[in-house]
Amino acid sequence: LAGNAAGDRINRLYLNDGAGGFPATGTAISADAHITATLALGDLDGDGDLDVVAGNRTSTGVGPNRFYLNNGSGSFSAGANLGNENDETYGIALGDLDGDGDLDVISGNANGADRRYLNSGSAVFPASGTAVGSETDATFRVALGDADGDGDLDLIAAKQGSANLLYLNSGSGSFASSSAIGSETDSSWTPVLGDLDRDGDLD
Repeated sequence: LAGNAAGDRINRLYLNDGAGGFPATGTAISADAHITATLALGDLDGDGDLDVVAGNRTSTGVGPNRFYLNNGSGSFSAGANLGNENDETYGIALGDLDGDGDLDVISGNANGADRRYLNSGSAVFPASGTAVGSETDATFRVALGDADGDGDLDLIAAKQGSANLLYLNSGSGSFASSSAIGSETDSSWTPVLGDLDRDGDLD
């Protein structure tokens, strides 16, 4: 799957023939012509196949993020808005934030607060997202992982020109105030979590 930010701005699917071969031209997943900065795959509606979440801008500026439900054969629904915000999203992360067994969505935004969208089942999301923290400095990418070992997913936000931030999950999908990761104020693009020193926690 390729998110398209130029040309006709149509996101396209390339199905593998089983031997590592892909078609010369992709299949449009919808007629939407946003500028897509990021994509994520996950089973939003619990039917066993991978759906698509797209973090978007439009040709005239920022625009709503969208999600597309897979019919099981690699074709998708017409798509629906994920919230009503125009936040210029560069990062999308999927995970079960509130422990109810379905995938929720975090958007990392360059034009406003990062947001969470809790899935109430079968890809039903609120009309608007809930801000994560009070910060409005630009986020490029986000990652989810259990940073404090309490069994839920915490949030790491990679920031533009300010310290990267950690938000600890309460267990219900709400997050505590942020804490800085280090003192550096570089422009970070991508956070990655893993147990680098093999001590049982995420670095």
